[in-house]
Amino acid sequence: MSLLSERLGIDARGLAAFRIGVGAVILLDLAVRAQHLVVFYTDEGVWPRALNAALFPVLHALSVHARFGSAWAQVVLFVLAGLAATALVVGYRTTMATAASAALLLSLQFRNPLVLTAGDLLLSVLLLFGVALPLGGRYSVDAVHDGRRREHVSGILSA
Repeated sequence: MSLLSERLGIDARGLAAFRIGVGAVILLDLAVRAQHLVVFYTDEGVWPRALNAALFPVLHALSVHARFGSAWAQVVLFVLAGLAATALVVGYRTTMATAASAALLLSLQFRNPLVLTAGDLLLSVLLLFGVALPLGGRYSVDAVHDGRRREHVSGILSA
């Protein structure tokens, strides 16, 4: 392994820990938000879609969650986000799971921006960076199917 590769590379185990941690945080976040699903994410709650569209038109246009005002539709979107996060935790189709998790998380956050904290922004940024990283290189279903076990990833954004 060259000196440059050592300096700019990263241990694949660290990326795996990052992937599992971020996926677990998303699952926990969804569980907490689901407790107040009707209140914060439906038209029956305190933040109906019309108000969101009037005050935050750009965010409203970017949110899939803002397309539906019923509780059952929100439950379906929460379940899809949970499935994507679970796929991220186990490393199944990791890049696609990371992108889907990021898209669904951003959509959920754009649906009601008044209940966000700095941690929500940080989680979104981590997921967006994660799309460009080879998160499935170790301790994942992807690594088992590919028959490879990466010890080290050369370069900052190597695949």
